[in-house]
Amino acid sequence: MSTSLNRKQAMWSSAHLQSFVPDRNAVELVPRAVAVRYGIVPLRAGDGAITLGMRDPKDLEALDYVQMITQLQPSGVPVEDKLLREIIERVYGTGQNPQAEMTVERIAEKALKTATVGDDGAVEMPIVQLFDRLLEEAIRLGTTDLHIQPNEDDMAISFRVDGMMRQAYSLPAELAIPLSTRIKVVANLDISERRLPQDGKLSLFVGGKNVDLRVSTMLTLHGENVVIRILQQGAIRLGLEDLGFRPNDMEVLRLLFTKPHGIVLTTGPTGSGKTTTLYAALREIDCVNQNVMTLEDPVE
Repeated sequence: MSTSLNRKQAMWSSAHLQSFVPDRNAVELVPRAVAVRYGIVPLRAGDGAITLGMRDPKDLEALDYVQMITQLQPSGVPVEDKLLREIIERVYGTGQNPQAEMTVERIAEKALKTATVGDDGAVEMPIVQLFDRLLEEAIRLGTTDLHIQPNEDDMAISFRVDGMMRQAYSLPAELAIPLSTRIKVVANLDISERRLPQDGKLSLFVGGKNVDLRVSTMLTLHGENVVIRILQQGAIRLGLEDLGFRPNDMEVLRLLFTKPHGIVLTTGPTGSGKTTTLYAALREIDCVNQNVMTLEDPVE
């Protein structure tokens, strides 16, 4: 029991809490008033349980109340008081109508008033909330690539969904540097380097899903362009019959995939379905009686 608790506490260390993206499903289960009253913040919910950051993880009254209102089994991890207050503000906002306050446009308005970056890469809370909200929205829509492009007069936020790119938001250009800095911090990139391209990665739990992010930056005329590739773990579960191949083509492919040797090249632009097709091909191979290995970069 103690080993499991230590593992959970290590997972929600102070460093992790500084960069994690709030689980909106968990947040919606616990009202802001309850969080403030008991000194708790919902971190993750799923599989009949809810994990809480708590001022006092042994507060039985708080745990019992959360169990009563959520019908989930609660468990707590300790969070230092100052950090706890910051996270409550981050996930709930500060106003009387948190739902309206947490829209991308509303957060951007607040962020514009405090669009500064510290020497250590620290940004104000609205910038942190802005990145959280953009990522939540992208994952909710099934986005594979999130593009942040600074222009002369604005910052364009675009989502690639089902292979098609569309601009989702046009935000003030002044937010480009603080937002890119926040992304660099959580992806462990060099915040002082703005001329050379950089690549990084991180794993998060967002909206009840484990998500891997691949981050790349590139200097453009009006600032750094940031592209975030979103890889939802376990999202690829399709067979060849689900991909829309004609019956004759599918039979040819199945024959190729059973050959003892050879090579099959799968090519296409970003988001065209290369990885999905290859994973569907793997499902056609006998992985029980054969040793099947894949070489992937990144692993999807």
